Amino acid sequence: MKKLLIVIIALALIFILLGCAKGPESVAKKFVSAWKSQDMKTMEKLSTPESKDLLGMFSMFKVKDVTLGETKVTGDSATVNVKYTTEDGKQDEFDMNMVKKDGKWLVEFKGK
Repeated sequence: MKKLLIVIIALALIFILLGCAKGPESVAKKFVSAWKSQDMKTMEKLSTPESKDLLGMFSMFKVKDVTLGETKVTGDSATVNVKYTTEDGKQDEFDMNMVKKDGKWLVEFKGK
């Protein structure tokens, strides 16, 4: 009985940790990594269908360093602060909007 309880607790911890790994921070990290390597295909996979038309703007900025800052989650929406340095040394930051659709976090860009 004691062994069964240990197995159940271990499985519960595994599922909790796996669930955390799929949060908005994890997706944001994959997105900025793809941006840094100009991997548009991966960026598209991590974005909402409505955002795909706006991804071309990322090809205009060749970045050498990208860091993630604070993440704010409100229900099925989140923002992740992104700070970056371009290859020519310019620094800037923005809040990347994210949305949870069908259980998956995706990057969401909206035209103004």
